[in-house]
Amino acid sequence: ELADDATWYRNATTVHALTHMAVPAILTGQMPPEEQTAPTPSVYSESIFSLLGGSYDVNSAQEFNICPSSVCVPQDFDGALSALGELLDRSAEVFMDRLTTDPGTDDVDTAVGGPVGGREGMVLRDTRYREFVDNIEGGRTFSAVHLLEPHHFWVFNPSGSVSNTLYEEDHPIRTGGWDSDEAASVGRQQHLLQAQYADDYVGAIVERLKSIDAYEDALVI
Repeated sequence: ELADDATWYRNATTVHALTHMAVPAILTGQMPPEEQTAPTPSVYSESIFSLLGGSYDVNSAQEFNICPSSVCVPQDFDGALSALGELLDRSAEVFMDRLTTDPGTDDVDTAVGGPVGGREGMVLRDTRYREFVDNIEGGRTFSAVHLLEPHHFWVFNPSGSVSNTLYEEDHPIRTGGWDSDEAASVGRQQHLLQAQYADDYVGAIVERLKSIDAYEDALVI
């Protein structure tokens, strides 16, 4: 629906392969630095947030937050605490294992899960995305969302419900390595299901804009 009412640059791409470099480039209009740098407001001091933050009400949901605290309320505090808690728990386990394990062995599992626990983190992000849509308002406002979908882990159905399918930690669906015909087939299917979910989310934004009579006056990029 949005594509039928817009100019769609089907083959548009980004200036970098890594998300934490590509997304700031979109939000700043600047090429990312040659070295891999954490995307923070101090690194990217000039952005669309600093440009519009003084005169627009800002509604933002970003995976990499380059919006200064003077413009955007810090986000993901609960998620950050959850990830920190997991890290501390794993660190304590490793420390105790080191105290009780034969010094001649090195079989301690030090792996830490993905962002905010993988599947749980994706569900948490989905909640934040939906809150973002509910916070879109008309008038002199600027709403910006970085939707990290479709992206593994591949757990969402088109409806937004979470798949009951479980995969082992080293399964290609979990790791992103589609290195066999079977893995590629299943991975493509799960990817397309989650792409449909992302499309539904775009539809929710359009529906929200229309419901508050802001669609005709909005610039949607």
